[in-house]
Amino acid sequence: MSTDPRYPIRLARASDIPALPAIERAAGALFRGQIPEALLDDVFDEEEHEQARAEGRLWVATEGETPVGFAFVELLAPDLAHLEEVDVLPSHGRRGIGARLVGEVCAWAARRGFAELTLTTFRDLPWNMPFYARLGFVEAPVAELRPEVAAVFRAEAERGLDPKRRVVMRRALQRVRLRPTTGADVDFVFALERESENAPFVGQWTHEEHRAAIARPDREHWIIERVADGVREGFVIAYDGVARGFGVYVKRIVVDRKSGGLGREALAQLLAHAKRDLGAPFAWLNVAADNARGIRAYTALGFRVLTLDELGVLATADEGGDLNERRVVMRIELR
Repeated sequence: MSTDPRYPIRLARASDIPALPAIERAAGALFRGQIPEALLDDVFDEEEHEQARAEGRLWVATEGETPVGFAFVELLAPDLAHLEEVDVLPSHGRRGIGARLVGEVCAWAARRGFAELTLTTFRDLPWNMPFYARLGFVEAPVAELRPEVAAVFRAEAERGLDPKRRVVMRRALQRVRLRPTTGADVDFVFALERESENAPFVGQWTHEEHRAAIARPDREHWIIERVADGVREGFVIAYDGVARGFGVYVKRIVVDRKSGGLGREALAQLLAHAKRDLGAPFAWLNVAADNARGIRAYTALGFRVLTLDELGVLATADEGGDLNERRVVMRIELR
C-alpha cells in the first residue's frame, strides 16, 4: 500500500466499486475526438471490477475514503500481467496519482514473479506513450508480441481504434531469471556454497550430489542469472513434494551479491513457478535461527514462522532434514 498521505493507494474494497465507472467515463472524456464516440461510454461494469477486486488486481487512489483513480490489471495468461486501465479524475490530474498507481502495479507484478508488465496506449498523445516511457516502459516490437498481447491489439482495432496510432509497451520487472542448472554450472554452484559468507548458513554438496539433483524429476535445480547479460548470480534448489502432501520445499538459495534483493526476486519467481507449474498449495523452508537477514527476507515475501504445534506433517518430511531448536521452519501459502 502506498503511504503518500495526500492520495493513499491500496487494493480496492467492495465499497469502492460503484465509484469506478464514473472515474473511467470522466477520464475517457479526454479522448473525445481521438476515439469513436461509442467507446467513450465503454467502461468496465461492476461485475468485472468485483472479479478483479476479489482476485487482488484492482487498486484505487483515494481522497479520504473516496476513490479518485484506479488501476485494473488483466491476467492474459498465468505468467502474463497486462495493465488494462489506469484512470484518474481530471479534477485530480497532474498530481502524480497515475504514476503512483502504475508504480504500485509494477511492484505487485514483480513480487508475483512476472517477468514484465504490458499495456497498450496511443503513441501520439502526450499523456499516453510519453507518460509511460518516463515510467520505464518501452515499445514492444510487433514481431516479439506474445499471442495473448497480439490478440488484445487486434481486438482494439476491431473496436475502432486506429492501429497506426496504437502501440504495445512493456516494462521489464526482473533483473534476474531462473534457468535449469546444467552440468557446466556445477563448478560454479560448488564454489558458491563454500564461499566464506555462505558456508555458515548453507549445506555443501559434492559435485555428484548436485548432478544427481539435476537429473531427478522431483528436484528443482535452477541457476539465477542476470536478464541483461546472462551472468550467473546464484542458484536455488527445491524439492517437489506436492504428490506426497509436502508442497514445495526450498532446500537452498544462494546469491553471490548480498543485500541487493536478487535472492528475493529469484525466490519470488520460484514460488510463482511452484504455484503455476507444480500446483503447490504451499512452500516451506527451514533457516538457521541466527540467520536474521534470511528470516527478514523470507518474511518480506510472505513466509511466516511455524510453531512446533503447526508443523504437522512437515515434521515427518525427509526434505526438511534435521529440524531442531537451531532451525526455524517457515511456510507460505500459494493458493
